[in-house]
Amino acid sequence: MLTRPARSATLLAATATSLLLALLPATTATADTDGVCDALDSGKIDTKGDPQSVAVSAPDGRTITGYCVKAGSTNAGDGPVYVDLATEVTTLVVRHPSGKAVSHYSVRYDVPPGTDPPPVVPPPPPGPPFDWDWPYPPPVCDALIVTYPTNLPQGQANDVNVRFRTPAGQFTLNFHNNDGFWSGTTSFPFTQHPDWPAGLTSYAVEWVQVGGTNYHWEGRVRCLASSGSAITRAVTGIAGWRGGVTRIRRGTAPRASVVTVDQPGLAPVVLQRRAPRRWVRVKQLRPNAAGTVRVVLPRQRKRGRKVFRVQVAGTESVTGATSKRFVVRVR
Repeated sequence: MLTRPARSATLLAATATSLLLALLPATTATADTDGVCDALDSGKIDTKGDPQSVAVSAPDGRTITGYCVKAGSTNAGDGPVYVDLATEVTTLVVRHPSGKAVSHYSVRYDVPPGTDPPPVVPPPPPGPPFDWDWPYPPPVCDALIVTYPTNLPQGQANDVNVRFRTPAGQFTLNFHNNDGFWSGTTSFPFTQHPDWPAGLTSYAVEWVQVGGTNYHWEGRVRCLASSGSAITRAVTGIAGWRGGVTRIRRGTAPRASVVTVDQPGLAPVVLQRRAPRRWVRVKQLRPNAAGTVRVVLPRQRKRGRKVFRVQVAGTESVTGATSKRFVVRVR
């Protein structure tokens, strides 16, 4: 049993401890940075307006050698991606390989003179047998982005060829690594390649060959470029929309159209109806992964002439497009 003085001392000690704890700063948990790009040389830069691509420039006297870009959550596969450039550039279009809107990014510049070179990273240990048919994503207007397999055999990642078609004919860009082999995720920017034709403003990417794979991409990515700049825009196309004139009975709807949109960017397909002085939105639709969407017009309950069209808005990365008019006569 405590005497009165002992009990008093114990209470004083407890009170003092409580006061000391109250005065100490609260403990803060370390932030989880797994879903955030490292600052690199530029610092982390947040975007505004959810752009699909962002044009960046190196400071005077420096060049860009790589970047990190984040589009969404890591769990959804849209987290930070670190990209090395096959060739150093002064301006660059940053985009996430998923094609989704860029939320933030950071940029790495060349090593200033007198700085120790970065340490050599040893190759990863061998993995499963190499698949010579491994594919890569299709090119975009400003670059080809390739994620090389970790078990790519030595000597199979130092050559990339991209063929273009222009109003003046065809040409091919060759990217060759004279000092080693590319690995990880590597971007091959087109417009700052030494052999890029001066003054070229319209072209189409139509064929790609990446050393180390039997797969060759073939297609047609139509593009517009600003002369002397890395900034490009993909040309949006709309196919499958009905044009001309059709006649229907009141209370029915015209036959639906299956519309295919080439290079829509992040914009939806918008069905519009002509009002007396302007076009008004009827509804907006999202194309599927193949770029197709089924457009169903509403039932027409009043007699008269109705005019419809579909439109994809232009953005910083795509031109956008507007279909021809579709006239519906309701009797």
